[in-house]
Amino acid sequence: MVTAWATLQLYVQVVLVFVFLQSLVTKIKNVPDFQKAVRNYRLLPPALVPAFSLMTMGFEGAVVLLLTQPQTYLAGLIGSLTLLLVFSGALASTVYRRLDVSCGCFGQASSTATTSLARNGVLASLGLLALLGGLNGPYTFSALLFLLILPLGAVTAWGLTQAETVRSVIRLALFRE
Repeated sequence: MVTAWATLQLYVQVVLVFVFLQSLVTKIKNVPDFQKAVRNYRLLPPALVPAFSLMTMGFEGAVVLLLTQPQTYLAGLIGSLTLLLVFSGALASTVYRRLDVSCGCFGQASSTATTSLARNGVLASLGLLALLGGLNGPYTFSALLFLLILPLGAVTAWGLTQAETVRSVIRLALFRE
């Protein structure tokens, strides 16, 4: 008998694999455009953009592979949630700084930052719901909570460092002569 949780997990698995695979293929087809999109966020020194771009593609590929195997499905969900949080943090920073950038997710014609944030929120909500449904497996609630706190802590720490950079830029802009 197929349960509602199993159906939800299969649906989320198919959606996330499709989204991350499509995103990865688009980036691989045109690496220079993806690097330009990353550069437009103005979050990294230009020298780090090529390495970060390759790392992002590697993480997306890993998430796709993890999601397709039953033994690593929950790790794939955690990885996809982590990537969605990082991507959303970068997008939110562009909204805050009033930068008009394409998200860089699916090529140059991709959506605006606010639309991408909404899409990421829906995908993350589905992933989190499927993850919570997987608690009946070998993962205990406390272990899962710990695995969720690690990426959230990393994203928060990264956001705080970026917030200081944004504050410094604002101070320079306000007090320049």
